[in-house]
Amino acid sequence: MPKLYENLGLIILFYSNDHEPIHIPGKYKELESKAEILIEGGVFKEIVFKDVTGKRPFEYKKYEGIQANC
Repeated sequence: MPKLYENLGLIILFYSNDHEPIHIPGKYKELESKAEILIEGGVFKEIVFKDVTGKRPFEYKKYEGIQANC
């Protein structure tokens, strides 16, 4: 999986020809989760953080509900 970004042990990955919804896996040490980018009718709607099956997830739940100004 191609690496988009790495800093202080955090690795952000991306497959350009992967399945929908668009998702970006992230790894840090033994932790791994993914962010799904939801687009409806060509319009950005939301980013949803999800666990990766079989991996210990990030503690992203404490950040849910925070919205970015886009």
